[in-house]
Amino acid sequence: MARFPDRESVTIYWYAVPNANKARGGWMPVYDRDGWQRGNTYGEGYDLQTALKMAKVAAREEAAGLSGGVTVAQKPGGWGIGTKFSRGASWQGSYANWTVRVGELAAKRGVPITFGAGTLAAWRAGVSPEAYVPVRSR
Repeated sequence: MARFPDRESVTIYWYAVPNANKARGGWMPVYDRDGWQRGNTYGEGYDLQTALKMAKVAAREEAAGLSGGVTVAQKPGGWGIGTKFSRGASWQGSYANWTVRVGELAAKRGVPITFGAGTLAAWRAGVSPEAYVPVRSR
């Protein structure tokens, strides 16, 4: 797959998110490309280090299919970098940041969250993670 011709470079960030499958628990490997989270957030669940390794491999495979300037890096402020989600990061500008914050709140409150078209629509509508999780818990 070729990169977009009007872009000089592409950055792919890899990280792990809490598994949406609460029965299995653990972490799921994901990566961001162009601000969009890719990967499954519901599945078997892995320990954090395994999920991070899997996310890194998936991001590198994605980068291998692109031409031009491609940077692959671990997501700053993401899980497994010494800090949890960076609350200073803007969820409005990144669906991935929004999902991490929603996952964090859902885990804290014991609320199951399924990520997909509904969560993407909520993010696009500007619903904050704090407002989204209580609505889902009812």
